[in-house]
Amino acid sequence: MVYFSNDTKLPQECLGAYIISMASNVSDILAVMFLQKERNKKLFAFVPLFETLSDLQNAHKVIKSLYNISWYLKKFKRHQEVMIGYSDSSKDAGKLAASWAQYEAQENLQLVSDKHKVKLTLFHGRVVQLVEGEDLFIQHYYPNPWYS
Repeated sequence: MVYFSNDTKLPQECLGAYIISMASNVSDILAVMFLQKERNKKLFAFVPLFETLSDLQNAHKVIKSLYNISWYLKKFKRHQEVMIGYSDSSKDAGKLAASWAQYEAQENLQLVSDKHKVKLTLFHGRVVQLVEGEDLFIQHYYPNPWYS
């Protein structure tokens, strides 16, 4: 939330999109937009991160609800980025069920986006342990799942 603090000197161009972790509901996304507006910051792209099994299963419903807000589509010029998470869904349901849920989420998100004439950009994230036995992690982004 550095971007929302009063003392940040970072220009918007340095920040890129804002990833909203655990985006289970439309309100999770709209709340971040509200905070940004309250701080008189320029609106920039919001990327909901769907990471648990239930979030993946409901991702298309959340995105469809966003698309039904006309000012939202206008604000972001009919382009939506979505991040698909891996570690939480694998913990929730196991690798096979999680992989299937990730696949279905992407298919359903694309169907909803096509129906609303929205350009959808999907990207993927995974937590990777760098040092054995230590709590040091880094987020890697892959254009496609590693197993595809």
